[in-house]
Amino acid sequence: MWAAIATQSLSHEVVFTHAPLLLEATVGFLVAALAVSTLAGYEVFIKRYELFMAATGLPRSAAWPPSSSTIMAFVSWLCTSHQPARGGRYSYGNIQKALCALKAACKFAGMRLQSFETPQLELFMRGVRKTIGDARREPRLPLVFALVAMICDAWTGSDMGRAL
Repeated sequence: MWAAIATQSLSHEVVFTHAPLLLEATVGFLVAALAVSTLAGYEVFIKRYELFMAATGLPRSAAWPPSSSTIMAFVSWLCTSHQPARGGRYSYGNIQKALCALKAACKFAGMRLQSFETPQLELFMRGVRKTIGDARREPRLPLVFALVAMICDAWTGSDMGRAL
């Protein structure tokens, strides 16, 4: 998928029409820029974006590069109407990953990225984070020697913790 995006965007360039081996090498370097697991994770969200386009009737020509309003509509669609396969809701981290996937697809295709950096989108994402919550855990207390000693005392029945 990623090689096809890059090939489609570069194949019309004059230098690559005269040297197809350079096109192949260039696409290989672009694909190698991101880890295979990252690309596989991004591919899931690109497919979700295509489902969003089909569900809303957005023509493909208007979907790439996505405008900031299209990005906000996609995120709203993910948060409200489209649930992950395993059930439940998307976390804020997954929403951010979806935006990274769209951004990566635009980079592979050589498209502009201004729509990802608008103040309105930044404000919108802040609202999404406040509404659906951030999945970060509460900080845990550090495991200190006195706590380990108390645990060991309770387990073994010794008085090692009283010496502290």
